Amino acid sequence: MAPQAGDVGYAKLRSGAWGLRAMGELTPGETVTVTKKNGEQKTETVGRHEVTLIDHGVHLYAIETGWRCGQCGPRTRAQVRQVERDEVCLYACRACGSTVDEAAVGS
Repeated sequence: MAPQAGDVGYAKLRSGAWGLRAMGELTPGETVTVTKKNGEQKTETVGRHEVTLIDHGVHLYAIETGWRCGQCGPRTRAQVRQVERDEVCLYACRACGSTVDEAAVGS
């Protein structure tokens, strides 16, 4: 059963980064709405599964940061490649080859 609204929150991961805490399984790449402590709602993209706390039924996930291709739309890290143009590191869409804008989805 997919988590219901209010079942997804933030949690600090072992890496020190903020991640998502869910009372059920999520699918990497899906978007979820998280309600912050101050009541503000934020949309996040689910990243890789980090750990399951079996005793509590809690799953922890990374927050996916992403890129946006003007032709293909949102891209995940696996859908872009790093390229060097004029001594500048850029990211390009693997599907169409155009330069993508880094847009931290999770920030």
